[in-house]
Amino acid sequence: MSQYPLDVLRQRYVVEKRPLEASVEQILRADTRAGAQAILASIDKRRFENRSEGQRLRKMLRFESSLGKAAVMPWQAWTRPE
Repeated sequence: MSQYPLDVLRQRYVVEKRPLEASVEQILRADTRAGAQAILASIDKRRFENRSEGQRLRKMLRFESSLGKAAVMPWQAWTRPE
């Protein structure tokens, strides 16, 4: 890990959005440099956004499933019959 400069780590884990291995995360968390903390902050933000989007999609699926059980498709819920 120490052989990689922070710009390489930023490219790999922030720009390319590769998953961060637990061992690399531990090393970055122990690193007090501002650049290392900025990389972790970006990764934490991405994780939070991914988690939020997953929750939003689960709620939407739950809502659409309840409409399906009532034999109403989501697009039918907002249209008037002609």
